[in-house]
Amino acid sequence: QATLARPAQPDPYLDLGRITLAQVRKGVTGASPLQAIAALRAALERAPNLPEAHGLLAQAQALAGDPASALDSYQRALHLAPTRTVAALKRDAHMLKEQVQ
Repeated sequence: QATLARPAQPDPYLDLGRITLAQVRKGVTGASPLQAIAALRAALERAPNLPEAHGLLAQAQALAGDPASALDSYQRALHLAPTRTVAALKRDAHMLKEQVQ
């Protein structure tokens, strides 16, 4: 039962983070970037090298008002997947750098 309550695979947490982040962007009542952050961190505990999870975490952190952490997460995503969505990640990272400075 413990496996059912807390899956060992990152996918359910990644999906939950993705869905929650979409709800936050749409202004769904009760959706919080902090919920997305918790889900994405749970995914990363199970698979620390998921570039998508780091990218989504960065977006959630930015929405939560934490641009410094978001920048770190974007940079990690870039490091893990340098050829995947590089332009988008660099653009977002640049905007966050401006907010941090």
